[in-house]
Amino acid sequence: MALTNKVLWNPFLLPNASAVFFTMPTDATAVMKNGRLRLSNTSGAPATVTLNCDAAGNATGTGNQFVPTVSMAANSTMDVDIPTMGPGWTLRGVSSVAGAISCVETGGTIQT
Repeated sequence: MALTNKVLWNPFLLPNASAVFFTMPTDATAVMKNGRLRLSNTSGAPATVTLNCDAAGNATGTGNQFVPTVSMAANSTMDVDIPTMGPGWTLRGVSSVAGAISCVETGGTIQT
């Protein structure tokens, strides 16, 4: 298996409607290990965040949440480990306040 180190996604602000922000390559042997991200509430008020890891072809739902709806205090950060991901899997996120929470990739290796 080849190891590929690259930026998985550019920093962005979570929307207030659930949206996909990363999709794994569809190569049949692709696996992501040791993924990590940082969430930062840069607003002056609390906001909730929910993150899902959806297997290819599966609908998003509470069974796929790796960050269930949690409240982040104003001006706080939270580091999160991303579950191991397979080919075509997606990461999806939502915040209760659009633009309040930034999401930055801080590590991970895709093996193919």
